[in-house]
Amino acid sequence: MTKKTPAALSHIPSLQRSASSGGSSTSRLGRGLSMLLGDNSGSKHHIPDIALEKIIPGPFQPRKQIEENELQKLSDSIKENGVLQPVLVRTHPEKAGFYQLIAGERRFRASQLAGLTTIPAHVRQMGEKEALAAALVENLQRSNLNPIEEAEGLERMRTSCNLSQAQIAQAVGKSRSRIANNLRLLSLPETVKVSLRDGTISQGHGVALLGCTDPEAALKQVLALNLTVRQTEELAANGSVENATPKTDKSPQNKAELKKRAEKLANSLQKGLGLEKFGLRASVQLKQEGKKGGTLKLSWKNQAELDALLKKLSEG
Repeated sequence: MTKKTPAALSHIPSLQRSASSGGSSTSRLGRGLSMLLGDNSGSKHHIPDIALEKIIPGPFQPRKQIEENELQKLSDSIKENGVLQPVLVRTHPEKAGFYQLIAGERRFRASQLAGLTTIPAHVRQMGEKEALAAALVENLQRSNLNPIEEAEGLERMRTSCNLSQAQIAQAVGKSRSRIANNLRLLSLPETVKVSLRDGTISQGHGVALLGCTDPEAALKQVLALNLTVRQTEELAANGSVENATPKTDKSPQNKAELKKRAEKLANSLQKGLGLEKFGLRASVQLKQEGKKGGTLKLSWKNQAELDALLKKLSEG
């Protein structure tokens, strides 16, 4: 007996094949978007270049925000190598002559930042549910979403596309248990979800906190004692953790804290050095090295920016 592919996912060829063949190997799961968006090793059909001004972002993006440094790096890569992966669009349902972006918002925005006027794009005719499903699958497969953004995207697939957890797992190439645990994170208190969003704790911590009677109180212990996921699981099971000692080193130990400090330092440099007058934007990176040390990195785009930056720094 063959399995029926949900209508919202009928545009994804790999899901059609796995449904008809009954295959369930994880090596075949989640391949749909690479085919839908055009794998480099696949189809030879013509991919048109579309004017960026004719493309309007759609409401399908699960990521709430895109980091400025991340976008700048992609823009620099596009300047050097071009857009390697076409975006996915459909003809705009309301504006004649325009297209609506379904997947590839980072590439779209980075191309604008790089000064391009056109971008390669796959044009597909899709309804609302099909477009939403394609966008969510693409983002859930490719993007570095935080656990809550991922969970919200999965929940949107479940409700808006009327999909079961098994169908979602098949679409995004993840196990059903992973999907179930992701969705459960949405039931955590907002304070815990904030820590998951900013990277203060990992998804493993979040899943462990689901087993605590008071997740918010447990979160305070996790942060105060710098507990591992395994220790957090012990806390959930026993109400306490053996051999856990409070953190005394106040230096930043995670990417989220480093990011906050880097942004704060960049803003201070921006104002203190008056970089706006020179059309410059401070780009700062902090890297933790060991428990106490680290490096600070300042970036510039060209020789003129470097000269201006050195001049302002030497002036003190």
